[in-house]
Amino acid sequence: MLMIVLLTMALSSYGRDYPKCKYSYFKNGKIATSQCYDNEDRWGRAKAFDSKGKEIYDRELRRIAGHSSVIFSFYPSGAVSKAAWSSAPDAGIQWYRTTTYFSEDGKITSEVHDNYDDGPGKMAPQKPGYISTPKTVPAKPELKPEPSTTIECAVIYSSEFWFHNTTPYSVVVTATRKHTKSETYIVTLRPRQRMKVGQMIGAQQFNDPATYYDFSVKPLKESVRQKFIIIPSDKEPENTSKEVRRHYYEVRRIV
Repeated sequence: MLMIVLLTMALSSYGRDYPKCKYSYFKNGKIATSQCYDNEDRWGRAKAFDSKGKEIYDRELRRIAGHSSVIFSFYPSGAVSKAAWSSAPDAGIQWYRTTTYFSEDGKITSEVHDNYDDGPGKMAPQKPGYISTPKTVPAKPELKPEPSTTIECAVIYSSEFWFHNTTPYSVVVTATRKHTKSETYIVTLRPRQRMKVGQMIGAQQFNDPATYYDFSVKPLKESVRQKFIIIPSDKEPENTSKEVRRHYYEVRRIV
């Protein structure tokens, strides 16, 4: 009984702290992944679940002091197949990435860690008991200091794509990167709801997401026979900051 009370309190706290969520679903209707943020869209959590509802993945998200984000990929059943997490501070050259691979029944099959300190391609730590062979490292010759140089870093631009469900039905919107099917965003929009579906990162310029993504929409409930279409909104793209631009699209009924 105590365990049930503690679990209920934890779920309630999670919903209160991170109320702005987008979900992906199994074909049976159960939640496969969630990405939830606080009311200021600054901090959040990304989670993945197996088909029985057991949590199999959890990462912190942030859109402040740099970024921490997760891109999920999926099996045809809706189960998560890969979670690509990346993190970097607002200023500095450090960066961190971890790609986690899952079997269709929700088990982690492998992880690859990339980071600024160790370089790309570092596999997950070895299991206890693993013994590595020491290597003799030759002394490095003394090098004369090179004249300092200044390198100009490319400015990162984020082209966000926002969708407005203008219909009285709950719908599932999918955005799939052309020629890179593993990069897919899936969200559920309630009637009249407007939400950010995803973002496209570019160097030195903004990009029109519709040029690089295929958008599709279907009703959340299979019993709904209504057909839908996605069209560009009459609302012009909007710059919310120097490096962020919002592109708007609308979900409409086909009459």
